[in-house]
Amino acid sequence: MAADPGAACGDGVEPGDPVTDDDDGREPFRELVVDTLTNIERKLDALMASQDEINAAVTALQNDETGLDASVAKITAEIAALKTANPAVDTTALSTEVANLATHVATIATL
Repeated sequence: MAADPGAACGDGVEPGDPVTDDDDGREPFRELVVDTLTNIERKLDALMASQDEINAAVTALQNDETGLDASVAKITAEIAALKTANPAVDTTALSTEVANLATHVATIATL
């Protein structure tokens, strides 16, 4: 004899019945899954916020690096103008430091 698809499952739960009590142990498991997913979502939100902060910091550093490059170029031009206007002034140490600054700016740009 074929089984009646509408007959009880044998455990007191009909097919399609919602889980509404703790008798079968499924509701606490469902709550655990929902709680776990909620915690995962909260942690993901925190990670995404952190990523946004990192992206903003990277953008700020890139802007600073661009500003430093411009400053180094202006200082180098000012040193050249000073040499032209007054050839007796020794700008060797100043030129060396500006070159060092340019090297450091380039290093920052690679980070």
